[in-house]
Amino acid sequence: MAGGREIISIHLGQAGIQMGASLWEQYCKEHKIGLDGVRKEKRYRQMEKIKKNDDNQWEAVHDQPKPLTPDDYVENGDNNEYRAPPRKSNDINKKQSQNDKANGNSTPNQKKEESKSQHTDLSDLPKSLQARIAESAVFFSYNATNDTHCPRALLFDLEPNVIDDVSNSAFGGLFNPAYTVKGKEDAANNYARGHYTIGAEELEKTLEVIRKQVESSEHFQAFLFNGAVGGGTGSGFGGLLAEELTSIYRKKAKVSFSIYPAFQISTCVVEPYNALLATHDFIEHNNITVLLDNEAGYEICQKHLGINRPSYFNINRLIGKVSSSITSGLRFPGSQQFMINDMLTNLVPYPRLHFMTCSMSPLLTEHKLKTMNLTAANDLTSLCFEPENFFVKLPDYDIEDDKWGTICMNYGGNFSAIEANQSPHFMSSKKLSFGDFVTNPYKIGQNKQLPVTLKDDAVCINDRTVVMIGNQLGIGRMFKQRILKKCDIMYSQR
Repeated sequence: MAGGREIISIHLGQAGIQMGASLWEQYCKEHKIGLDGVRKEKRYRQMEKIKKNDDNQWEAVHDQPKPLTPDDYVENGDNNEYRAPPRKSNDINKKQSQNDKANGNSTPNQKKEESKSQHTDLSDLPKSLQARIAESAVFFSYNATNDTHCPRALLFDLEPNVIDDVSNSAFGGLFNPAYTVKGKEDAANNYARGHYTIGAEELEKTLEVIRKQVESSEHFQAFLFNGAVGGGTGSGFGGLLAEELTSIYRKKAKVSFSIYPAFQISTCVVEPYNALLATHDFIEHNNITVLLDNEAGYEICQKHLGINRPSYFNINRLIGKVSSSITSGLRFPGSQQFMINDMLTNLVPYPRLHFMTCSMSPLLTEHKLKTMNLTAANDLTSLCFEPENFFVKLPDYDIEDDKWGTICMNYGGNFSAIEANQSPHFMSSKKLSFGDFVTNPYKIGQNKQLPVTLKDDAVCINDRTVVMIGNQLGIGRMFKQRILKKCDIMYSQR
């Protein structure tokens, strides 16, 4: 897996930051990176001390670290893990001031080249270690100076409380404080405040943070948005930022995981207004928008996972697994992979028809997995097209009458190439119907990587997982009944 497919994640508002907390915990566990940014391999630091000699052979250098003692390990269930030393500060401004003192006579260009060579030169490390760093390079930037990984992520909110909570939590050492932007006054669930007044004041600072992250990437390819369109920050500032990024980075893709207002669950009476205005921006400036809603997440947790009173924490964990599975082809080797550009080419028939439905199977507890024995590829594929497994609730959905556009299927685990390619066509022969403009309805991805199970996870991951993201033409009813109809009712009562 070669590096250089960097994606910058942008988390907007309270919902986006809380989604990001679960998502980055998922990424860290999959790449064996601790919440302090240091890798968890026991022999990682010993490997880093191995250098090549004059005969191009690997040998240990004289400053090899002392042997590990029992105090260097901590108990974690049945496994002993290496206790990583405290992470050094990852603040860019602080590092720059220290470099300025050390290199007082150096020019800015020289310091920039020196810093770049220090942070990106991995040729002295073993190839196996270089491969692991390259796999995580899609979402993490590696700093060879202090041996840490930092997420390529922007945390933005118009009020400081949520970002302060993240900084004071277990994730505080993971994110770079220079890549967080927080205002002093929230948008108060008002699209206009996030788009025209308070949000517009923070736009230049946000674009500067994004510019730094883009310049530090070798082959940057896409932006990944996370947020809710029912609030003021995710809808107002999200649309404003997407518009600016379109004008500055015109050829870079923008993929958004957006939480839309649920039909029966609402936290704010003006959610339909905000969602309608945000959708107007996303139609023009987003390349792919994956629709999510809390009502569908609540039903999945209650029906499949046996959680009587689900919380946002449970829903965000599910969203993190879906998002991680969709991007696993970019990070891990596999026989069949699809990139972001492949998703754009296959999923979007016309630029404005880019609102997607996603699902995942199996979503079951450990007890149900043992009793149901869901291992056949056809069974797992069929579950992805059941409406109760969709992460957005579609009204009056009929699998035989509602036509589909193109569908991307990602098979993770011990699937064979024959199984991965035949299972979707089995669905076509049984139930699914496609639009007249669809010639090749499926794009298949396959790799051995599975979504890892985190602490306090309700869902149990077996040795096979299927994730679907598709262009469902019946999604228009969701906009009509959930947003337009409510907007008309509210407007008639003005």
